[in-house]
Formats: sequence, structure tokens, C-alpha cells
Amino acid sequence: MLAQLDGAFVRHARADGLIDAEGLRRALRLRNDFLAQRMLSILDRNGDGRIDREDFIRAVRGLVFGSAREQMRFSFQIHDIDGDGRVHRHEIRRMIAMNLGEEAGSDDAGDEALRQREGKVDELTDLLFNAADQDLDGSVSFAEFKRVSVGQPNLLELVTKSAASWVLPESNLLGGAKAPAKFFARIRRVIENRATLVVFLALLGVINIALFVNGALAYQGQGPWVMLPRGCGASLNFNGALILVPVMRRILTWLRSRRIGRLFPIDDALLIHRLLAYAILLLGLVHSAAHFVNYSQHDGILTSLMYTSAGRTGATLLLISMVKWAFSLPRVRKSGRFELFYFSHLAYVLWFAVALLHGPRFWQYALVPLLAFALEYLLKSRRRIRDISGADVSGLSSGVTHLTVPCPPDFQNRPGDYAFVRIPALARHEWRPFTINSAPGAELGFHIGSEGDWTKSLHRMAKASDTPSSMVVNIDGPFGTPSANILGVRYALMIGAGIGVTPFASVLESLVNSANAGQGELKKAHFYWLNRDSRSFEWFADLLLKVEQMDARELVDIHICMTGGRSGISALALNLARKLAHDLGKPDLTTGLRSQTRLGAPDFDHELAAIAARHAPDVVDVFFCGPPGLGRRIKDACRRHALRFHQEVF
Repeated sequence: MLAQLDGAFVRHARADGLIDAEGLRRALRLRNDFLAQRMLSILDRNGDGRIDREDFIRAVRGLVFGSAREQMRFSFQIHDIDGDGRVHRHEIRRMIAMNLGEEAGSDDAGDEALRQREGKVDELTDLLFNAADQDLDGSVSFAEFKRVSVGQPNLLELVTKSAASWVLPESNLLGGAKAPAKFFARIRRVIENRATLVVFLALLGVINIALFVNGALAYQGQGPWVMLPRGCGASLNFNGALILVPVMRRILTWLRSRRIGRLFPIDDALLIHRLLAYAILLLGLVHSAAHFVNYSQHDGILTSLMYTSAGRTGATLLLISMVKWAFSLPRVRKSGRFELFYFSHLAYVLWFAVALLHGPRFWQYALVPLLAFALEYLLKSRRRIRDISGADVSGLSSGVTHLTVPCPPDFQNRPGDYAFVRIPALARHEWRPFTINSAPGAELGFHIGSEGDWTKSLHRMAKASDTPSSMVVNIDGPFGTPSANILGVRYALMIGAGIGVTPFASVLESLVNSANAGQGELKKAHFYWLNRDSRSFEWFADLLLKVEQMDARELVDIHICMTGGRSGISALALNLARKLAHDLGKPDLTTGLRSQTRLGAPDFDHELAAIAARHAPDVVDVFFCGPPGLGRRIKDACRRHALRFHQEVF
């Protein structure tokens, strides 16, 4: 452990081996300089305004491994701003106000939001001060502070975890690492949880191998540099035709709503599309390299490329594949140059035209997919809604943009569906997929996070109030998602992170309505929503409050988690006041719900294990929408505990 602490100190310290207030502020990710100064004043024993290695290790040991009394003493000293040995009301108020400000995420809030926060500060200050000041002398002694704190072991545990994560954010300072599951156990869980995908990929692999072997053996007498490209070519015919199927969104949406759709890995359609694209690129490179070797032994590479139809069309196909691959990389799509991805992908038309000229048997593989894709295009042309006026946008302080569009009469969406949106005033050719979070039949509502140039431009437009009065919005959809499957399962766990909560916005209301009417298969739902700061909860809290009020059968357990919530030693007074408010039956400070907001990110391995055990032997279906990194961790936990994992991927 000492080596870990030394490493943490080196990471936070300056070049001279000391930590000053600015370094402490950055290490603790604080915006408020005063909070950093308060922490520094307690950590710095000799009063020189800096923390050396000994101060650092002493403080960390006390916070992480010290007794509850040590932690409470530390917190009391931080709240005792004037150092007179007693904490006064104005000192408690100042610390609560600063910590609430930190949780808000930024200072970019309107006057009304600031007024509401000030009201919460006064309410919480009064609650804590009246509970702690037993002798009514107008201040709180350490004994009184200890008395009100000692009954809240969970809050002191939060202090310990907060200190541990600050010191070593990527390590498990408080315990040993979990033993990894055995290889065959992991394989078994993958097969159990993703059976349709595993079967599909296995079948895809068998077909590719069979085609490769059959194609190569047909030219067995002409040497390996002819057999190899012929085998690759046979596989290319199959994969090149199949790559269209996963992007036929309307046909897949129709298939999802049928019982037979359960036999296909529809939720993994885009993953399959990407795998096929990589297979085409790899097979194309091997196919071309083998041909180059063969050409070099006969007429020469340049002659064969320039003066034969197969050479010219083959080189063109390889070039198109490499360009599409390069502009499909995440760094390009998320760099603000989405148009590069969009326009390069339109080259699929040229790719298929050249492939039909290049491969004499390609048409036999591609005929049915091309006809289906043509049907998909006709449906898109007929159902794409153009020139919808009357749209309205509003920019929320959390960075989310609320877009509402009048619902056309023939637009029939289900809970959890999404649609592609184009706003010509922002970008003439850019279509973006967003979840429809309004109830079916109402006006179409979208909550859009500011995560790229397009979405940030829309938010700036909304905040600046310069939205054109006749702004035109184009809608393409609706399309189904894994969220629609929630209505057909017995036990569901929904996890939304940030703006990723949108697929569940309309689903939750539909679930409760169906349950109250005695309809649907669902017996119990668990809902987790993770956000970093308090203002990020603003747009969805009203809907959750409505769900709580409607949920007479207590079908849905709501868990709100503020991952950037203040849980450290300097926020103990704030969290004590929160707990007092909750115990008195007051609505949650952050969301207004009955469910109390949890501070920090949940341990999903522990949470999923408990939920799986609660509903055993039934299987729980987990539905996730959020950052890919978190999705991978939850997916791994689902494998360990035999839960079925579904992820929203547009």
C-alpha cells in the first residue's frame, strides 16, 4: 500500500515534490478555490501552504483507514472556518452552499436556478443546525457534531470511498481485486447471454470457410497464388451481399415486432455490419495481394491492373473499401467532420456497381439483398417526413437541448423508438439518430445532449433564442430499439447514463400504465440513472415524479446516482442535512423524488448480483444506454451473473 500512496503523491505533486492549493484543487476536481484552501489548511501541519509526502500519507491513512472519530474530527475542522473550536450557522451554510455549487457542474445557470439553490441551502442549513445544536447556544461543538454524525455510518463510508478514489482513482485501495472468472465459465456465460449472436457468427464463419475452400479447390491445379484469391473472392461475394442486411432499419424494425425476430441478433445489427465491413476489407487485401504475386509472375502488376477489366475494377473496389474504412473511424466521426463519414459512405452505390462488373457470380449472391434494399429505400422515400414546420427548441442549463416537433398523422411510434432528424438550417445533409422520449401519439419530443459540433450548434441556437420562426425539421422513422423488448420480459433492469436515459423516458410511463391496467408480462423493473452533476437531472425528473405518483403497484424501483456528487470529508455536513431531510419524508434535494439520490457511481457488480439473486431462478434482462466504456463493464458483470444484456446502438 505504501508504494501505491507514494505513486499517488508523485502524480499530484509539483516538480519540487510538494502539493499546493492549486494542485489540490485540480486533484480533487474542484472549481471552488476556498474548498481547496480548507482542505489544505487541515492537511498542512506546519502552515507553509504546501503538503509534503508525510502530510499526504498521514492524511490519507486517517481518511481511508482511520476510525470514524478521526474522520468526524477532520470534517469538523474543515467546517470550523474561523478555527475557534465551534461551528456556527454561517459556517455550515457557507460549506453547504459551496458544495452544492460544486455539484451543479458549472456556474452557467439562470437566475431562477440560483434562487432555488439558495433556498435549498437555507433549508438544509436549518435542518442540520437545529438537529445538531442541542444546547441551543447558537453553535455546534465537536461533541454535538459527532452525535449527529455517528448514527450515519453510510455517510462515513462514502467519505472513505471518496478519499480512496481521489488517491488512486483506477485502483482498489480498499480491497483486493476480484478473482477473474475461469475461461470456460466466461465462454459459457457469453453463449448463454448472447446465444443468437453466437449462433449467427458461428454460422457466418462456417459459411465463409465452406465458400473459401470450395472456391480455392475449384482452381486446385493452377497453384496457390490463384487458389488463394479465388477462395477470398468466393467469401467476398457472400459478405459483400450480406453487408446490406444489417442497415435495413425498416425491415429489421418490422422483424423485431414479430415472434420470429427473436431468432435473429437484431440488437447487434450494427456490430454485425462493422464485422462484415472489416471482413470485406481484410479479404480484399489478401485477394489483391495474392493477385499481385500472380501478376508479377506473368504480364506484370501494372499491365494487369491497367489493361484488364478485372485489374481495373478490383483496384477500384479496394480503393473504395479503404476510403470508406478510413472515414468510418471513430476519430473521424466524432471530430466534427461527420460529413466525411456521410459522403464517403454514399460510395456504397459505386462499390456495388463495380462489384457486379468485377465478379461474374456476385449478382447471384447480391440479387435478393439488393431487391430488399430497394424495397427499404422505397419505404424510406415514402415514409420520410419532409418540411415539418412549427418545431421548437429550448436550451437547458445542463447542456441538453429539448426539441419538439409536431407529430404527423401517419407517424406511429412505440415506446423506446428512435428517429433520424435533419435540420437544414444547421446542416443540409446531416441526419442524426435520437430517441423519441414523448408518449406515442403526442408531439415528438427529443432531448439532445451537446456532444458534437451539430448538437452544440443546436444548443447555441436554442440558448441564443435565434431559432427561425419557420424552422424546418425532417424526420425519418420511427425505428425499433432493444427498449421495446422491455414490455415483453418479466424482470427488467434499465440503466441510463447521462443523455443515454432517453430510450427509457417513454418506456417507463408505458410500463406503469400497462401494469395498472393489468396488462404486460413485467413483474418488476429496476431503473438506474447516472449523471455527473445535479443540473443534468433537470429535464427528466418531472417524468420520473409522474411515474412515482402513478406507480401504485410499486412496479419500478428508481435509483438516481450522481457520480459527481460531493461525498468527501468537506461535504459531510451537506450529506448529513440531506439524510435528515429524507428521514423527515421530504422530497429529494436533487430530483424532487421520494427516492434519495445516491452519491457516486454504483458498484454494478454488487448491484447486479443482488438483483439476480432476488429474482432467481428467473433471468433478468438488462437494458443499457450510455458511454461504451461503462457498457463494457456492465456487460462483463452481466456475464458473471448470468443476466441478459441489451445495449442501445444507433
